Amino acid sequence: MEIAIVILSILTLLQFVVGGTIISSQHSTIKKLKEEANKLKAENDEYDRILPGERITFPMDLTYSKEHSFKVLYEATVLEVSPDKVKVDPYKWTFTSHVPDKIRDINPSKLSSFEKNVLEFPKETWVSRKEISIILGTDDIRNRKLEKLLEN
Repeated sequence: MEIAIVILSILTLLQFVVGGTIISSQHSTIKKLKEEANKLKAENDEYDRILPGERITFPMDLTYSKEHSFKVLYEATVLEVSPDKVKVDPYKWTFTSHVPDKIRDINPSKLSSFEKNVLEFPKETWVSRKEISIILGTDDIRNRKLEKLLEN
């Protein structure tokens, strides 16, 4: 009987030691995963960072003569940045939807005025960050990598 109690005591002690080891290894695994997640988040934030002067694209729905709607994609330069919006200065636009007949039939003498108005319409307006895409050229990518290296 005493031998059974000693054996059960040893087995119980062994169970606690093994359980503690497993929990300890899980904590270290969780810690490593959190560190890796933070590192990936920092890298993601680096590429989501938008600075004044950067080039972006953003879509916009427009209406001509209160009844003819169309979509355009603007290319713009960022003027100012807030946490959820950017102020833009567009320099180019293209149609991204069907061009309404009313627009296609614009008198050529009025066409340049129409194009200028479409370009100037969103000038210095705030656009949601969710709608924009950063235009990254090879120079932009290289500059970001150099900035990151210089910060370290």
